[in-house]
Order: sequence, then structure tokens, then C-alpha cells
Amino acid sequence: MIRRIVAAGMSVVAGTALAACSPEPPRAPGPAVSGEAGPVARQDAAAGADPASGSGARVELDEATGAVTLPADRYELHPIDEFVVMIALQVEAAVCAADAGVTFYARPVPADVDVYRNEAAFGPWTMAQAERFGFVPPARDADLRANGVLPEGAGVPADPLARAATESARKLSQDPEAGRRVEEHCGDSELTAGMRSAARFREGRGAAPWETELQAIAVGFTDRNAVPEAREIWDEVGECYRREGLRPDRDRPWLPRGYDTWTIDEEQIAMAVTTVRCKDEADATRRVHELWAGRQQAVIDEYQPEMAALARQEQAVVERAERLIADHPEAFPPGYDPRG
Repeated sequence: MIRRIVAAGMSVVAGTALAACSPEPPRAPGPAVSGEAGPVARQDAAAGADPASGSGARVELDEATGAVTLPADRYELHPIDEFVVMIALQVEAAVCAADAGVTFYARPVPADVDVYRNEAAFGPWTMAQAERFGFVPPARDADLRANGVLPEGAGVPADPLARAATESARKLSQDPEAGRRVEEHCGDSELTAGMRSAARFREGRGAAPWETELQAIAVGFTDRNAVPEAREIWDEVGECYRREGLRPDRDRPWLPRGYDTWTIDEEQIAMAVTTVRCKDEADATRRVHELWAGRQQAVIDEYQPEMAALARQEQAVVERAERLIADHPEAFPPGYDPRG
């Protein structure tokens, strides 16, 4: 992913016994978290958009989902899509293991996975984000508990079906004989070849030139605050902070000093609410992302045919993964139907 700094928490299959039958999932930067986790991500694509059509330097802000969509997002897989591919790999592992007489379950898709559509590159930008998470990047309660943000027992209870899948992987990892049968049966299986190839497609091809350029643009806005026009906007937000008794952070002036990305409490929520009000007063979220979109569009204009071709290839991988998941409900714990 090239637009956002992503903290992904995709759980991988436990135990080396599954290595031959369950290839590694798509790249998941950041620490692993809960045993039932989905991706922890702040990256948002325009779902269903046709990248071949082109659309100009357009920004879409969706307060209902917390998503911010930039032009390049239409050419990238969302981390939720990558999570779907990961689950499909687990489905193939489960089907293959069953053929070897071994029970292993794929993890169900979390019901609340859409929380990862929230954008938080510059901290909270909607009141819903601020009032629920403070300055903590929006995430599922399971991930917040796993990362120590929420105490055990707080929030939405863990999904028992996800726990059943995790337990099945744990048992397999502790059963050498079962692991040997899986490895012998699945090591050369054609069943996993297609998805294994698809999952490694992006990594194997290396970084495309536009990805390097888009990443440099992203770093300029987020890590270095190196865009003069954006600095002026954040200065306006900083003036509001001062009127509210806060001071802008030196390194991240879009946030007030004292913000904490690991704590959700009354003080942090109150500060986050003020942050959103100040951003709204300056229309900062829209204005900064419009600057970002303009710089992205210059890159897209140069590489659009190549970007569109790659986007179609990657979307085909996701569609194949979705079909595989729908075709094999038996690969999941009893009681879960991937078809809804």
C-alpha cells in the first residue's frame, strides 16, 4: 500500500505444519494482534471504481464510514481485500488438510471489519472517530484488547467461531503426526498453487515506479510535513488549538500536544473532539487531501495505463478469493456460512 502508513494486524496460520498447505498471507506490515483479528488499517479505496476510466484529482470524504479516498486509491487493493485473499489461502489449507484426514478451520471474516475503512493519517477527522477512539487509530475491539488499548473483557466479546478456528490451528501445530500427513498430502497439491501464486504476485514483481513516487508524496505529507501549502493549513488548525488552550505538536502539527495513540479515556476523547472541531473550522481535512490528490494525479497521468492494468490483475485475485471462500463453507467452523 502506498498512500497510508498502515498498522496491519492480520493473523497468520499457527504452526509450521501448515507451511506446505497454507502459504503466507499477503504482506501485513505492523505487529500481529488478536487471534481473531482482521487488518488494522487506515487505507481506503473507492470500492467498485473502474481505474481504467480515470477521474481527475478528486477527493471523496465519507463521514459515515470515516473513509477518505484519494485518486491513487482507485488503483490499489484495500487491506480488507488483502485480508480476503489471506482467508482464501486458509480455506485452501483447510480443504487440503481435510483431504488428508486432518481438521483445520479457516477464520471467518469479522462482522465489524469495516471499521478499518476509517482514515486516520492525520488523526481523527470525524466526531464519530473522536468520541469512540480518541487518538487511537480506529480498530476492532478484539485488536484493541490484543494491543492493550482496552482491558480484557471490554468492548464487543470475541467471536467464538474465530476462536474455534484459532484453536484448530493450535491443535494442529501440536500434533506432529497430523502435521506430517498434511505436509505429505499438500506439499505438491495443485489446489494451493493458484492462490499461492496470486498472493505472491505483488511481492514478486518488485516496486513499480509510480509506487515509489506516490510513497514519496505520502511521506512528504505525513512524516515530514514538507508541503508548504499543507503547513499553512495546519497553522490555521494550530491557531484554533491555542484558542482552546492546546498547543500543536511540534512534529505532527495536525495534532495537539499530549495526544496518545494508545489510550482511550475521557481526557483523550475530549482533546480529540476539540481536534476535530478545529480541523472542521479550517476545513483542513478536505483542503490537505485536495493538495495530496493533486500531486498524486500528476503521477497517475504519467502511468495511468500501467496502473489500471495492474489494478485489474489484482482485483481478479480478490474476485477469485471471494469465489473460493463462497464455494467452501465446510472450510469454516460449524455455524459460519461465508455466503451470508
